Amino acid sequence: MPATTRPTVFTWLVCIAMLFAPLAAQGMAVAFQHYGIGLAVRLFVHIALPVLITAWMRKESLRAAFLHPLVIRDRERLRWSLRAGFLMGLVGVILIVGGYFLLQQFLNFDDIRTSLLTSFKVQPSVYPWVALAIVLVNPFMEEYFWRGFLHRSFQDLSTTQFQRPFFLMVTGIFFAVHHMVIVAGWFTWPLFLIATVFLAAVGMFFNWMYSKSGSILSSWIVHVMADIAIVMFGFWMF
Repeated sequence: MPATTRPTVFTWLVCIAMLFAPLAAQGMAVAFQHYGIGLAVRLFVHIALPVLITAWMRKESLRAAFLHPLVIRDRERLRWSLRAGFLMGLVGVILIVGGYFLLQQFLNFDDIRTSLLTSFKVQPSVYPWVALAIVLVNPFMEEYFWRGFLHRSFQDLSTTQFQRPFFLMVTGIFFAVHHMVIVAGWFTWPLFLIATVFLAAVGMFFNWMYSKSGSILSSWIVHVMADIAIVMFGFWMF
């Protein structure tokens, strides 16, 4: 645990409370029924707030707190991150495309389209911009929060061998839940549970990738490639 981290009860409570922050941001996005407002709220929750908390916890400047999850100073780790990121990204695309063709009969695309139109005001005319935000902004925002801030904070605060794997799993599960809550009405319950378990496993694997490399680069690459595959289905749907 870094000497600059403050392992107090209050620090633990702050990190645990932040597990629920993305859910609150998702709720605000739905409440405002506007994708742009929801994105602004999520940027604050996923980037600005973690930087402020990290600067306080580690007694760092805001610039240092922001850059820490991004910088790879070891060339070997950089090469590993690029190889692993693109390889697992390709695997992710294959799984998403294969899952779509395998499970499309269980998806109600009319309900999904209606949900996007009513809950987030995503009209076909603005979908290209929404898709661009999903590919360019969303993966960075989520990887920065879940891996670069929350997973790293729990790993830094953990003092026993039990705590580290436990919180690696916890952040993976919350990563899945915050995604699935917003799309709960899109799937049947069996498919919803399968997707949640799958995303939780993905979140845990992303946490491991961060621990391996010390940067969000590898998981960010996988996330971008997966989101590109997903938004392609959106273009077809609209």
